[in-house]
Amino acid sequence: MALREFPTPWLAQEHSRVRTPGVGMRSIIPLLAARDAGLPWATWGGVGRSTVGRGDFGRRVPSALDPQGGRGRPRSIDPSTLPRWSYPLVLVLLGIILYIGALSTVVRIGVGVETALFLVYLLLRSRRTRHQPPIPARVLPLFPGHLLLLLALSLLPAPPAVLAVLWMVVPLSSVTYDFVASWSRLGSRFTLSILSILYCIIWADLFFLMERIIVLGRGLGGTWEIVTGVGFALLGALWLFLGVIRHWKTRGI
Repeated sequence: MALREFPTPWLAQEHSRVRTPGVGMRSIIPLLAARDAGLPWATWGGVGRSTVGRGDFGRRVPSALDPQGGRGRPRSIDPSTLPRWSYPLVLVLLGIILYIGALSTVVRIGVGVETALFLVYLLLRSRRTRHQPPIPARVLPLFPGHLLLLLALSLLPAPPAVLAVLWMVVPLSSVTYDFVASWSRLGSRFTLSILSILYCIIWADLFFLMERIIVLGRGLGGTWEIVTGVGFALLGALWLFLGVIRHWKTRGI
């Protein structure tokens, strides 16, 4: 093959290296394929080599054979956790709660520390290179919704301190749930039992808080308070029953 078929001396040099066994094969074969496909030689930089004549400052050039320019597939987002771009939004929501909420100083400190530790756990979790097993329930992405529930609780005329303490159980149980699910074997009866208990604690706590917020916020009493409590109890029991069944169906993964 004549060297004049290659538009630059570097491409001709790459072609000449094929004559030595095991040298230059990875770089020259994609170039030959691009040439045979009739592609312009200026687009050959994205095929098999990161530069063309060192003229593009190390950037891979997208081409018909390599549309992404050598960047590969983008990193997928883990649906079982919060994306990093949402962390500032969580902090902003926390600041709003601490600023306008009618919470005691001790509760404010506890909520702030717990939220900070929650985000630290998410950062450490995102750096883990260990394979992530499938998790029966995704509880970590619900944390912004939990903060909205705390905001509604803090806006009550006189929110009981015990309700704020019960809310603080939810993030702690969520982190514990994710940690157990991520580092344990899901086929184990013991592991599934722990996850089922934590799942029931999280959602029973949330249903109780939602019922209290509606009752106290609307000023319900007497028969209406009983009806609201029974309705949330039935709905919560059905939700927990279906959740436990879903956990035990994951056995053998």
